[in-house]
Amino acid sequence: MAWKPSGATNVVLGDRDREWDSDQARKHIFEWAGWEDHPNSDKAKKAFFAYDDETPTNLTAYKMPFADVIDGELKAMPRGLFAVAQLLQGSRDGVDLPESVLKSIRRKVTIYYRKIDENAPWQEDGKAKGTMPGKMGPGKHRKSVRAAQQAAKTRKRRGTQRNGTRNMNVRQHKTRMRAARTAAEKRREHA
Repeated sequence: MAWKPSGATNVVLGDRDREWDSDQARKHIFEWAGWEDHPNSDKAKKAFFAYDDETPTNLTAYKMPFADVIDGELKAMPRGLFAVAQLLQGSRDGVDLPESVLKSIRRKVTIYYRKIDENAPWQEDGKAKGTMPGKMGPGKHRKSVRAAQQAAKTRKRRGTQRNGTRNMNVRQHKTRMRAARTAAEKRREHA
């Protein structure tokens, strides 16, 4: 088995108060994805956070559902996302997936938690813990932006470019080119 991360992060959120039944959600998703006649694994992948890419048409090749089909439309269910987050935190003996897949799932669950204005269980006060995979945190981003702005100011003050060469106006450039041609001619004369 080769488990891969899946799950779309742009699925519309469903009603937070709606009960979550993962077995019923699986059934609805596979019906919606046309599993009886022509299985569409791309549709199914949108609703599960992990799948086995060796057998994508097998019903057991999909793990961690977080969405359900309501009135013919796929919706990410907040209670389904909460259930996935609990599995990622180790409830019910966790889930048996490679660490790289689990990191991808944590990132995607965090995106959905932000959409519902909550912090994922592995976050403290909106800040990612040191072990949380994903994008740069807000503090580190601000520090990086400040360093880049300071470097730009220094380059402007010194009159240099990013690669360290000096900025020149057209007149300075022509003078330097003329001096280089003269030096090349002198080297040819002495050679």
